[in-house]
This record gives sequence, structure tokens and C-alpha cells, in this order.
Amino acid sequence: MKRKTKIIQVGVGGFGRGWFEVVKESPEWEIEAIVDINKKATEEIVEKFNFPEDKTFTSLKDCLKKVEANAVLNITPPKVHKEITEIAVKNGLDVLVEKPISDNMKDAEKMVEMAEKNGRKLMVSQNYRFSSVVRTLRKEIEKGTVGKISYCVVNFQKGPKFTGFRI
Repeated sequence: MKRKTKIIQVGVGGFGRGWFEVVKESPEWEIEAIVDINKKATEEIVEKFNFPEDKTFTSLKDCLKKVEANAVLNITPPKVHKEITEIAVKNGLDVLVEKPISDNMKDAEKMVEMAEKNGRKLMVSQNYRFSSVVRTLRKEIEKGTVGKISYCVVNFQKGPKFTGFRI
């Protein structure tokens, strides 16, 4: 039986809550701890999902003193992605970060550098590439059904109500 990847999820408000629900149901991931600077966000996860309160933290550094994991799921605002990634990779953890990788190119490049220097994986979530619409379009292009394509755009048109940094 394959062992689950033990993760620490940093950021459980907004998008983080949705990620928490996905990870909680995953047969491949196990949430070892959650971190959010907003104590109310962690309290909501504890209450709604019966998550152990002693596995909630307001600081990744404090969490790493008490919790062992394989990876960090970074669902924080882009302006702090570099800081969280640096803490994680320097502590021997791989990182999956919500897109965009950063709010600026310099920090994005630094994150990649840090991961490489520390021998860790740094991955950016790109979930839309797995949608049925995108995959069907790709198959039809590969089959030549629509002729030669020189440029293609796929827009996300769901109209969600973003909060926080996405306003």
C-alpha cells in the first residue's frame, strides 16, 4: 500500500478552505497540520471538520517545531509565497503553491533557486489544464480535427466571488 504524503497546509481561509476539503478526501495526501495567521480561519476548520486543535498554528516556523511532514501546500496570498516557500524548503519540505507563483518575477525566480539549492520540489497548481474542455480541445487539435492551430486561448468564465487578495 502506498504511503500518503504528509502535508502542512498554510492558508485555510478563502481558497484554502476549498483546498482543505479536497486534500482531506484525497487518498494520497494526509493533512498533518494547518497554519494561518488568522486564528479564526483555523478555528473554523477545527469546528467544521473536527480537525485536531493541537495541529493548528499561526506560524509555519512554530508548526515545524512540532510536526513532521513531507510537503507544504502554500495557499497564501502571492506576496508571501516566497517567505513560506523559503521556510519549507530550508526545512526539507517540497512545496505545492497556488498560482500565481509570486506577485513579482524576482521572487518567483528566487523561489525556484531556493528549491533547487535545497534539493526540493517546487510545483505550481495549474488545475485548469486538466479540465475536460481543455483536454478535449487538445485531443481534437492533436487529431487534426480543427486544422492547423497557431494560437489558442481558454478563458475561465465561472464568475466566482473572490475575496482577499483576489478582489
